[in-house]
Amino acid sequence: MDRHAEREKRVMPSHLRTEYDTEIREAKNIDIQSIYEVLSDAFQSYRQDYTEEAYNATVISPDEIEKRMNEKRTEMLVIVYHNKIVGTATITMTRNSKLYIRSMAVRPHIQRSGIGSLLLEEIDMRARQKKCTIISLECYEPLTSAIKLYEKHGFRRTEKTRSYHGITIFEMKKEL
Repeated sequence: MDRHAEREKRVMPSHLRTEYDTEIREAKNIDIQSIYEVLSDAFQSYRQDYTEEAYNATVISPDEIEKRMNEKRTEMLVIVYHNKIVGTATITMTRNSKLYIRSMAVRPHIQRSGIGSLLLEEIDMRARQKKCTIISLECYEPLTSAIKLYEKHGFRRTEKTRSYHGITIFEMKKEL
């Protein structure tokens, strides 16, 4: 298969990107393994850029996924396309009217198809419903496609950085 044909196979055709083909909902216990697989698939090609500790804190175990699903003020979302979970995001409401995107991932074969944008639009809507004034996240420099997606949706890099299991991550935020 040539490169062009392989790309056509990977990308969701724009005429299929409708509300009828996708569903965004809160995750259920039955989704735990699929969420783990989405995280694993999405970050696998960046594994060499992470320390082992940072990678394991990013691609969390099924047990950790279950714990997060049950945390107060936290929602774990999944996006389902043709009955398969293709993306996930975990959001947490902070005490100061800020919504924090704790993690977000989309399966590689469907990236650049609009799935990430749909997740961010859902997060934006939920933040506004909760009367949040800021949405924030932390990102890592090698994730250039994710950074571009966040910027496209109004996120801007701040000066805030921190050490995260041996790598340096930076904050991005969007004011509502």
